[in-house]
Amino acid sequence: MQKKSLLCAGALCLVLACNKKDYNSASQGYPSIDSVYNEMGAKTQSFTVNAATGASFYGKGGARFIFPPNAFTKNGNPVTGDVQVQVAEYPKISDMIFSKVLTVSNGQPLVSGGEVYVDARQNGEKLDISGTFQVNIPQRSTADSAMQLYTAKDYDSTKSSAINWQLDPTGSVAPVSKDTLAVRTTGTMGNYHNADRGWGQAGTSLQTFYLRLGSPKGISNKLSAYAVYDNYFMVVPLTEGIKDAMITVTTVPNIPVHFIVMGVIDGDFYAGILPATPMTGIYYNLNLNKTKPDDFRALIDEIK
Repeated sequence: MQKKSLLCAGALCLVLACNKKDYNSASQGYPSIDSVYNEMGAKTQSFTVNAATGASFYGKGGARFIFPPNAFTKNGNPVTGDVQVQVAEYPKISDMIFSKVLTVSNGQPLVSGGEVYVDARQNGEKLDISGTFQVNIPQRSTADSAMQLYTAKDYDSTKSSAINWQLDPTGSVAPVSKDTLAVRTTGTMGNYHNADRGWGQAGTSLQTFYLRLGSPKGISNKLSAYAVYDNYFMVVPLTEGIKDAMITVTTVPNIPVHFIVMGVIDGDFYAGILPATPMTGIYYNLNLNKTKPDDFRALIDEIK
């Protein structure tokens, strides 16, 4: 069932839509892990903005989106009237995982200061921004002045990390308060934006080790696996693949992490989390148990 609520204030209208399918029923079950991603991924919010006045509004994840007056353009010309703006936020590790919006650039891990998606259209046609729009993103701790702007245009749902962040020199990231970063950018709408910096820690090195997987119903090769770096806002996919219920990991350093593995087995959602400080040559046992995606999301978000 689809439920909608409408909130209007001045030049800004917000439409919230919920259209969630309960695949995990006794009669149907989940057809694949993709159906879990579709159900649990971050949802967009839709706003109607007056192009002449611009707008400032908050997303449900806490980010503030700021569009100046007369900023929206089409083919280089300012537009007038109402503009439909869609935004999405990924303020939690679980949002990143279930939306496949991970902290990776060209295969290298990034530390994130916050990810958002922004699109603007008028009568279905994509718009650009003349000048700069801004997104203020709350931080989990003190705002990091080393963050830079990364963007991504394409979303490939067939990949474990659906987007590949690229450093964007056309914008900037800077603290606007002790616990808030401002992302400032321009150009074409419909892009993902991320405040990021490269990850690096002295005295660490990549390890080669093994995740030995188990579940009451056996192991499918179509599982999704991730490493969440403790004390950092970052999550990377384990791309090595599963063979004989084992993942040979070569891309994670010897620091505290949490391994997350999840998938659909016989229509049910199975998942598991394992904390570890990996060391070369060690076999780690990770058991997957039947659970609900919402309950597993809560476990993911307990990781610090």
